[in-house]
Formats: sequence, structure tokens, C-alpha cells
Amino acid sequence: MKYFVPSLLLIAALGGTTAARANSDSALQSREVTRRLDDALRELARVREQASARTIPLSQEITRQEQALLEAREQLELERAELDSRHLALNNLRERIKARTQEERYLSNLMGEYVRNLETQLHIAQTEQYAPSISNAKLALDDESMAASAVFAAQMQVVDESIRRLQDLVGGMRFTGQAVDEGGALTEGQFAMVGPHAFFASNDGSTVGQAVERLGSLKPNVLMLKPEADDELVSFDPEVKAAATTGVGMLPLDSTLGKAHKVAETRETLVEHIMKGGIVIYPILGVAAFATLVVLSKAVQLYRLPIPPPQIVGLIARDLSLGRYEAAAKRAARMRGPIATILNVLIEHINDPRELIEELMFERVIEARMKLNSGLPFVAVCAASAPLLGLLGTVTGIISTFKLITAFGSGDIKMLSAGISEALVTTECGLYVAIPSLVCHAFLSRRAKSVVENMEKTGLTVLNQLGAANAENDKTERGTHGADGDSPVQQPPELELAT
Repeated sequence: MKYFVPSLLLIAALGGTTAARANSDSALQSREVTRRLDDALRELARVREQASARTIPLSQEITRQEQALLEAREQLELERAELDSRHLALNNLRERIKARTQEERYLSNLMGEYVRNLETQLHIAQTEQYAPSISNAKLALDDESMAASAVFAAQMQVVDESIRRLQDLVGGMRFTGQAVDEGGALTEGQFAMVGPHAFFASNDGSTVGQAVERLGSLKPNVLMLKPEADDELVSFDPEVKAAATTGVGMLPLDSTLGKAHKVAETRETLVEHIMKGGIVIYPILGVAAFATLVVLSKAVQLYRLPIPPPQIVGLIARDLSLGRYEAAAKRAARMRGPIATILNVLIEHINDPRELIEELMFERVIEARMKLNSGLPFVAVCAASAPLLGLLGTVTGIISTFKLITAFGSGDIKMLSAGISEALVTTECGLYVAIPSLVCHAFLSRRAKSVVENMEKTGLTVLNQLGAANAENDKTERGTHGADGDSPVQQPPELELAT
């Protein structure tokens, strides 16, 4: 305790000293802060003055920059619009270029087609004359490195030449060339053309005629102008030669453009046409010959059969119904043919039962039918076998054609014509034989059937009339003598008839 109080006093003294010192430091700090605050305020005022001094130029600069920005944006919009218009113009230009390219390609193809058509339509005498320009146009069209203008120029050259050719053909044109005479020799000479007609005259005057095209020949062939023997026309050789050499002369014009001569060359006789059928044509001709003989013989046999008039048959039936058997037998003996046979059988067996007479009549009908129909099945066989033989010839001809195609190819049609002719001629001849044979068989069969039916009808008619007359006589006799009459009916006498 004695030390505690002095300690407290000492601490209090020290604390008072520290507090006084702290107050003094605080005052100093306060004055320092105030001074620094004043300095900061003065600096702030100075900065504000400087900022206010620079604000107006900056505002003006900002306004100027904003105006420049607006102008730049307007310029950008204008540039964009100009760019869009240029893009649109470029696209339009591309479309036009594409369209023009397509037109150019179309025209080029059209001109190429024109060149090809012109080449096929040229007369063979003009082929050599227009061959260089046509060849240049075709090569230019196939050359991808050549400019389109050069291709078009080559094609237009052909067009110009074709127009000049048409103008020349209207009034006639002459040119030098080569042609093949009738002996097969190549001859130099002059051509004269009027329209589609071309004529040639050799330089030495030995070959004069119409210039035509022949299959397999690259040169025109000369067709000599020879008048018919019974024609009043004179030779045109001098006129054609004069027209070819001097350009003045009369020319024979062919309205068929040479097709009449080609048709005349294909004419052939019937024997030549038939012989093209090959080996199969011989059995077809044999079938035709046998069928013709059988048809003629059967036609003579059937259509020469005597058919008695119905009046004579009626008289015979009346005589039989009245019991005049001898008169009926005499009338029947004067008749000929199948119907006379039926009537003779009926009269010969007049006393026999009806069933027996009908059986005998049916037997004669069967014999007559067999005789009348003999040979007709052969005609039917010929009618059926002829088209089959024609089909056989067709098959063999096609086989021969394919053999030739295998060996030589299909380039030469004339080489294949033999097999084709065999195939077609045999079919044609087979049908020529089959159709008449079928028609004749139908007519002859109908005729034979008609004769047989007439036989049956006549026999049954007479037999029925005789039966009706006998029944009427029986009824009359029963009425005269009564139901139990004792007078028997008299039977007709036996007759000896010449059958």
C-alpha cells in the first residue's frame, strides 16, 4: 500500500505530460492539414481555370469531328450504294455475257448443223468443190483452242458459198471435175448444173450423160442418155456437151431426180424375183404345183357333177307314190350323178323295209362323200405347209445375212441383200401359195358338202313322199273294205334296174 500511492501519482504525472505533448502534436498536424488543403484548393482552382480554358476548343473539336463523322457516314452510304449498283451492274453484265455465250454456242451449233446438212444435200458432183470450206468449218468447230470469232468466220464462209451456190444453180453453173464413165474409168470433164440436175461431158467427148450418185462410189457416175427404141426423141449428147462446155444448150430434166433410173435398174422378171428365194423356193413351188393340179381336178370333178332339176325328182317321186315303178326306173336310168345313185338304190329296194333303204342310202352317201372329199385334205396340207416353208426360208435367209455380217460387217448393204431377199421372197411366195389354197379348199369343201347334203335331202324327200303316199293308200283301202277287209294290198313287182 505504501508503494501503491506514490506509483499512482507518478503515473498520473506522466500521463499529464503525455497528454500535453499529444495536444501540441495535434495542433501542429491540424495546421499542416489546413495548409495542404489550401494548397489543394488553390491547385483545384488553377486546374479548373485551365480546364475551362481548354473546354471550348475541345467542344469545337468534338463538334468538328462529329460533323466529319456524319460526312464520312454519308460518304460511306454513297460508296455502299455505288458499290451495290456496281454489283448489280456486274451481275447484269454477267447474265448478259452468259446469255450471249449461250446464244453464241447455239448459233455455233446451228451453223455446224447447217454445215452438216449442206454436206449431205450437196450433189456428189459438187462435193469436191465445197470440200475445203466444209472441212475447215468442221475442224474449227472441233478445235477448242480456236477463238469463237475464227470459228464463226469459218462457218460464215460456208454460208456465203452456199448462198452463191443457190444463186448460181438458178441460172445454171459450170465447173470442172471428174466422173466415172460406164466402163468404170475416171474421166476429166465439165459439169453443167441447173437446180438439182447435173450433167457431165468429158473433155474428149466420149462420155456424155447425167451425173448421178452410186452407192459405194465417191465420185459421180455418168448415166448415158439413151432414147427408147420406139421414142421420137433424138440423142441429147450434143446439147449436153454444148451446155457443159459453152454454157448454152438444152438439157433433159428428170422430174424424179434420177430415181426413175434407179427404179428401172431394180426391175426384174418374175423368174428372177422367185429365184431370189434360194433353195427353199423349190419345195414351195412344188407345193404350189401339186396344189394347183389337185384344185383344178377337184374343181372340174365337183362343178361338172350333173344336178337333176327338182322337177325330174318330183316326177320320180310322183311315179313311185302312184305305183308306176317302171316309169320311175326309166327316169332314174336317164340321170347321172350321186343323186341318180340314191334314186336307183331307192327304186331297186322299194319293197324292202324303210330302215334297210335308209341304211343303203346312207352307205351310198358315205361312198359319195369319200369320193368327193378325196384330194381336199392335200389342198389343206398345202395351205398349211406353204407359210411354214416361207418361214423356213426367212430363217435361213436371216442366218445367211448374219453370217455375212459376221464375216464382212454391215457397211455394204448390197452384200447383205441376198440373204434379205431370200428371207422376204420365200415368205411372200409361201403366202401366195397358202392364201389361194386356203380359199380354194374352202370353196371345194363347201361344194362337196353341198352335193352330199343334196343327195341326202333328195333321198329322204322321195322316201318321205313315198311313205306318205303308202299311208294314204292304206287309209283309203281301209275305208273301202272296212276295218277287217279281206282284200290284201298288192305289193309292187320286182324290178331289174341298171345301176
